[in-house]
Amino acid sequence: MRTVLLAAAAVFAASGAFAETGDAEYVEITGAAGALVLRDGPTAGASIVNRLDDGTLLHTIGCQMAAGRKWCEVELPADPSVKGWVGMTNLRVVPAPTPAN
Repeated sequence: MRTVLLAAAAVFAASGAFAETGDAEYVEITGAAGALVLRDGPTAGASIVNRLDDGTLLHTIGCQMAAGRKWCEVELPADPSVKGWVGMTNLRVVPAPTPAN
């Protein structure tokens, strides 16, 4: 049983799924046509909270699978009151910003 689980984990890791859907601390909007929709829940049918431009940096709170899609709860680092859910489709993992001196 352990061998089967390890083999399955190796296949999953080799597919890039861990890197692609892992819970990164920071992500950036990339490739969104127009603006990325920030929603009040992890579904495409949830109410729109805000629209965010391509290149916007987001801090992730947590991620989960919903309706066959990876969703992350995020907030704007500069204004944590702006928070909601986005699909991982138009996000890329980025390093944490360097604090200003």
